[in-house]
Amino acid sequence: MNNNLILKVSGSTDELTIKDFFAGGDNADINISFADGGSISATELLGLFKSSKTATHTDIDGFNKALDVSLALMEEFKTLTTESGTTII
Repeated sequence: MNNNLILKVSGSTDELTIKDFFAGGDNADINISFADGGSISATELLGLFKSSKTATHTDIDGFNKALDVSLALMEEFKTLTTESGTTII
């Protein structure tokens, strides 16, 4: 099973692969910073992938809003900084 997280920038061929993100460990301990000053943590990213067996209308609306925010943030994606301070452009 592939445990990688692949982040793609909308309207671009740019992408970033975080190897074994879904396997946990150090690779899942990240914070992504955006050019506009916003950021998203590993916990927030993982929250986007949680789902229930039966989604309600409210669940779907909430997921769509979270997805819209995430996609907007990804468009502003500029750098990834790990907890150890490594910055990847």
